[in-house]
Amino acid sequence: MCKALTMILVVTAAVATLVADDSPAWFGTPLPPPLSDVRKPVMNYDDAFAPLPAQFAHRPGKSDELLDGAALKADQKKVVGFSLESLGANDKLWGRRAGTPSFMHTIEWTVNAFKTAGLKDAKVETYVVPAPMWVPKSWQVQIVGDAAFGAGTQTITLQSAFPQPGGVSIPGGSLTAPVVYVGHGTDADLAGRDVKGKIAIVRVRPEPSLFGAGEQGVAARLVEKGAAGVINAIEGPGNAQYVDPRFACGKSPCFMVGGQDAWFLQTVIGKAANAGMLDKLKIMLALTSEEQGGLTSANGIATIPGKSAKRIIINAHADGYFQGGDDNASGLAVLVGLAKYFAKQPQPAHTLMFVASGGHHGPGNGPTSLVSAHPELKDGTLLILNLEHVAYADIVRGKVRAPNNIGMTWETSVTEAAKAVGVTNESPFLFDLWKQASRCYGVATYQSAGTTVSGDLGGYRPLNVPMTQMIQSGTFYHASGDVLEAVPAEGLERAARFHAFFIEQADQAPESLIAAGKGTPYQSTLKACQ
Repeated sequence: MCKALTMILVVTAAVATLVADDSPAWFGTPLPPPLSDVRKPVMNYDDAFAPLPAQFAHRPGKSDELLDGAALKADQKKVVGFSLESLGANDKLWGRRAGTPSFMHTIEWTVNAFKTAGLKDAKVETYVVPAPMWVPKSWQVQIVGDAAFGAGTQTITLQSAFPQPGGVSIPGGSLTAPVVYVGHGTDADLAGRDVKGKIAIVRVRPEPSLFGAGEQGVAARLVEKGAAGVINAIEGPGNAQYVDPRFACGKSPCFMVGGQDAWFLQTVIGKAANAGMLDKLKIMLALTSEEQGGLTSANGIATIPGKSAKRIIINAHADGYFQGGDDNASGLAVLVGLAKYFAKQPQPAHTLMFVASGGHHGPGNGPTSLVSAHPELKDGTLLILNLEHVAYADIVRGKVRAPNNIGMTWETSVTEAAKAVGVTNESPFLFDLWKQASRCYGVATYQSAGTTVSGDLGGYRPLNVPMTQMIQSGTFYHASGDVLEAVPAEGLERAARFHAFFIEQADQAPESLIAAGKGTPYQSTLKACQ
């Protein structure tokens, strides 16, 4: 029986460490570095990943090379290229945002890949986006210099600062206000703190990502209490940019700053407070933004007709913030690889429908529009499988502190991060299939599984059919650090080969096994690692 990869070696993060100097400016605090290069990885992603065990390195069947890591990685690189196209066009919130040219080019490329694979009905289905899209135009976050903080203290621009969705243009272009530090924004942190008219600083600890951070919603709460604005200070490697609506505060100005800017800001606040000068410490926020309406987005769809018209839908959202190397160029690359693979296999028992959806990172919702446009899906769908965040390299907090305890150290593992498995109807058969992910393909998952399927599946809920996926959000979730290099080719291959196995087994199984819910008597007939 094959074993899941259990190596726990780590490689040191390639993160610049702040070095103390002798300058008296800013209480002698080393200045933060520039924004981490958005075209390059923040971490050191060495080629240290193990391939599949030899006995499972190739699946039986024609065109097996379509599931090889090199082929999947090549497609992932093409997807990331559309994000870099957006960066080159000087889009301020760049990436593959739904409704933008870079996103539409991604969908068109996907559909062309489907057609080239032989899926004759592949097409782009456009839909009208019902809501406007928030677009930041210009912004700046500065800590205002004051000679009281040390000779030579100059105003510092936090270059990783990024505005959060919904913030409107600040009247007059900018505002300057004193600072209040609120820790993690819990009731205990806020006890006795006056935030009215001040810029509140929240310490955000990803657990392991913004998706799991306990500080979600704190910024909005602070504005309700009278804060003039909020800065979410991220604990993270390097000096990356982040965007996530759960850390926004309505129309008021909210920003996130990357790890090294966050460390500098919090250190200076502490030193100013200890020196009795916190009242002198001020921050300037500048922001202009607009709402763009009248947008059109799209889904890319194709089918492989089965012996039955009843469908298994395989979905991956095509949009993403910044490079979106894991979220979700990884899932989209696997979707395209699976379409190519199944196009070369014998006719499936059920129709396989491949969907590259839009509206996950932008206005509108691709699955919702798809369900609305295809009423035949209501009674004609057996199962929905989502491919999202399938293979990023795990990043963990390092065990060795940086010199003088300045900054943070982080490490990259030689395994992918473990994913959460969800099966909405708790089908014992589907849970049994998921057990083969780690046992036979080295795919890291949690030992427990549940019913939660966060991510792109929400729009499919009206179909009321079983939905399933594995998903995890990493340290650079919704960040400029989510780059091509963060996803190992071996991880893509593991994910693709397992999902091919999963689809084959689900396609051939009695439909009653998939529809059966929790507690249904079930005796596994699966042979381990086959």
